Amino acid sequence: MSIPKEYLNSNWDFGFTAVDEETVTEPIVSGVQNSAEELTKKKLLEVEKLILPLLVNLMRNPEKDYIHWPNRAPLIQTQIDNILAITRS
Repeated sequence: MSIPKEYLNSNWDFGFTAVDEETVTEPIVSGVQNSAEELTKKKLLEVEKLILPLLVNLMRNPEKDYIHWPNRAPLIQTQIDNILAITRS
């Protein structure tokens, strides 16, 4: 197979070069792993911001035996929906 001379001209350089598999695999795997770790950390921080205020408020008055929390079902459902939106996205 012969390549026509006009295609060997450097004007047709698209900016890439051939490399071996080691050169390509290492950065791609590392980059994907770093992205996944960053996304996981971000999501965990978002969930933390949703859960910790509840725990802090529950701990606020430990000497009291009862918690008065009217209309809690819609508030809790909203937080559940927020957490699921983060963890399942």
